[in-house]
Amino acid sequence: MTQEKEVTETGALHQIAKTLERLAQQSVGTIELKPGHAGPASNCFELAATEGPYEHVLICRSLGTATIYRDDPKLFIVPNGQLHRLDCEHVGDYVGVFQSTVDSDLFTFPQDPTAPFDKPSDIPDFRLNLHPTKAIWNFKGGNSVRAVGPANSYVIPLNDNTAQLVISIAMVITGGTGIYDGARGTISSLGATWFPYVPGGDLKSSLKAGAVFEAKGVHGFRITLKGDRKP
Repeated sequence: MTQEKEVTETGALHQIAKTLERLAQQSVGTIELKPGHAGPASNCFELAATEGPYEHVLICRSLGTATIYRDDPKLFIVPNGQLHRLDCEHVGDYVGVFQSTVDSDLFTFPQDPTAPFDKPSDIPDFRLNLHPTKAIWNFKGGNSVRAVGPANSYVIPLNDNTAQLVISIAMVITGGTGIYDGARGTISSLGATWFPYVPGGDLKSSLKAGAVFEAKGVHGFRITLKGDRKP
């Protein structure tokens, strides 16, 4: 048993994990994070998801609303929400702007890709429903991240005549404040809104200016701090 323990604690993977843990603790100590101040490597899952010694991974869920604004043919959806980490700790809030048009075809999904998947091959064009999006995530302690990128948006009609809006957003970090001033990286946001059935109406007619719907999201951040990158 003792020999097995020694092998485990001296193995390459164990040493890498211990090194990452030490670097994370050093970062937290330097930045002097307090509870509720979202920052680098706050839990084991995020720590395990980081790549290399300088990247920081944050994962949050959001719960809030999405408000509809119309300036035909432009359609804007402004989501907002409170942010919680994987341990359900409340760490801040976010707000963003999604831009589309009232006549966008959100019901037609891209062509299903075919094999092979393990070597160069043709990929269906998925860019028909890309929409510009921007957002800011405000963490406690004056730490915020700003990002911009394309949203891939679709509506799934459901059997009870309701509809599910699904959005995947691939954003790049363009700025921030506090510990994220000058940070760079990427953010993947997965958003969803469920549209209740409106008797005698359709989804487009329900998107009236001022309409408010519940919105939930999952946000994954891969961040490199300004001090760790070349100017």
